[in-house]
Amino acid sequence: MKISSPKFSSPVIDSLPARAFGQVFVNHERMLWSLSDLPWDQVEPGRVGETALGAVRCAMLIESHNPVYASHMLTRFRHDFPMANFLALWTYEEFKHFAGLKAYLELAEGRTLSSITPELEETRAGEWSLPAHYSPVQLTTYTMLQELVTGIFYKRFAQNVQEPVLRTLLGQIGKDEYRHCQFYFEYTKDLIDADKSRLDEVDEALLDFQMPGPTFVPDWERQSATMEPASNPGLADIREVIGKISKLVGKGHLIRLASQGSFRRRLQETWGIEPRQLLAFS
Repeated sequence: MKISSPKFSSPVIDSLPARAFGQVFVNHERMLWSLSDLPWDQVEPGRVGETALGAVRCAMLIESHNPVYASHMLTRFRHDFPMANFLALWTYEEFKHFAGLKAYLELAEGRTLSSITPELEETRAGEWSLPAHYSPVQLTTYTMLQELVTGIFYKRFAQNVQEPVLRTLLGQIGKDEYRHCQFYFEYTKDLIDADKSRLDEVDEALLDFQMPGPTFVPDWERQSATMEPASNPGLADIREVIGKISKLVGKGHLIRLASQGSFRRRLQETWGIEPRQLLAFS
């Protein structure tokens, strides 16, 4: 199953508020899908291994944190009407991802909601650890990367799964995540293009970036151990992430950023990327 970032084609709209408000609803309605359309009565638990089920469980817990993500972002952007409009749809779609993954887990494992509730409550009690001083451009840089890496995870997971219902569910979720990433990308790019001095803020967000989960999912190391083998990421995925960052900040700026010692250490220690790889990919 091939899932790629959606291509946008629309009449030229000459203002950021009109584009950000109008196009996001157009894309949402054009690509809207329903959980009730999936053939839930055809789930074949025997075709799903324990690794895949573990990855579904961990992804479900991360998606269940949506009220925390949404409350944080809506509080920060409540006076920004285009972003607030997008966040309303983002919240709905992310909660749909949680609901779909939870329903699949209940069917495949024969679990009930009451057996999942304690983990959900403990997860929901945690925080989404973004620095309090982050500016709007830092928040959208961070969430752009978060949505992109999440989209790649679901894309790869869908490609590796044999069970048809789960493959369809993961594919639909992945398309949503790519679309969310594109909104955050375009929004951030407009902010940078309007004021190049904000690249320093973007650099800080890139350096700080880490995927959500460790600060709020209970027993994170055990829960997350299945996610990498289930999705089996490779160099092409690193290339995709680096390519998106390069489009955001510019190739020259990315190369200068890669020359900084702190950024090189972060690439090596957290992401396992050699700086030479970054330069080659960029």
